[in-house]
Amino acid sequence: MCPSLTSLACSSSGCRRQLSIELSSEFGWSVRGEPVYGPGSVFQGLVKLMSEAPFQADHIPTVQYPPSIDDHPYYNCIFRLSAVVELRGKAILSTEKRIQYRPFIETSLLKRSISLTPQFSINSLDYLPGETISLIPTNTSAAPSDDDDSHSVSSPSTQQPSSITARLVQRSYLHAVEDAPELVTVIATETWKGGKDPVCIEIPSTLVPSLSYSAILAVNYSLQIIVKHKKKLWATSRVMHEYPIRIGTLGYGVRVPDELKIYSTMTDEEAQRTLPRFMQVIEYENSLPAYDHTRLPAYQVVFGD
Repeated sequence: MCPSLTSLACSSSGCRRQLSIELSSEFGWSVRGEPVYGPGSVFQGLVKLMSEAPFQADHIPTVQYPPSIDDHPYYNCIFRLSAVVELRGKAILSTEKRIQYRPFIETSLLKRSISLTPQFSINSLDYLPGETISLIPTNTSAAPSDDDDSHSVSSPSTQQPSSITARLVQRSYLHAVEDAPELVTVIATETWKGGKDPVCIEIPSTLVPSLSYSAILAVNYSLQIIVKHKKKLWATSRVMHEYPIRIGTLGYGVRVPDELKIYSTMTDEEAQRTLPRFMQVIEYENSLPAYDHTRLPAYQVVFGD
């Protein structure tokens, strides 16, 4: 996987200089080929300006910040690495590279599957971005039917549905503005057509995780199952079942560290003490060659006396 690169070019005395930050791809999580970082993550790379200057961050603070958000109608949160070239105390060249940040959100697995409707059960209400919500059919005799006559005398609780739709819904609440309306977004929708195959709802890998600790924005999710019945030729009745869904970032059973702090509860002094520290990479004379996936390193076998 090639490392990502962000650069800023400028001209000085007829010479074109290029400053850039290049991150090593083997550090951090990865989403769509791009590294993703969280509380306590270590990252390293190169700052390039005609020559290369390796750098390493001690670690990102063990602080729960809001996730990276850059396309939400209510709120954006962006993390950046910055590199600045100074001459006699004055910045003459700078560049930035965006960092994708994800907080630690725990998930857990149900001890046993639960029944959602007469038609479906589910094994979990917690998921990670990129996973699939599977609704397992439990009563195929209650599958949708186009037979209008079957709905003429039965009650809604016993009659056969005409359609069953499942969808993942995101709800956003803007705490910072008192009168801001709730924002409802349908993330994915699937329709059950009968049979024993599960209804699968794909969760986008870039979906913002559930967010409940921010002082500005709250984001939560729910699974809606909409059952429609035909009453007469043109009339229908609709019943909606809704269940809370948590979109996390940690696998089942993985716990957050005890020292994790919530950013919104920290004082300004505490926030200053938890800023990441940067240091020059220490290169050891007898260290192994850097791994390159395009070629094998030229190792030499040395036998001692």
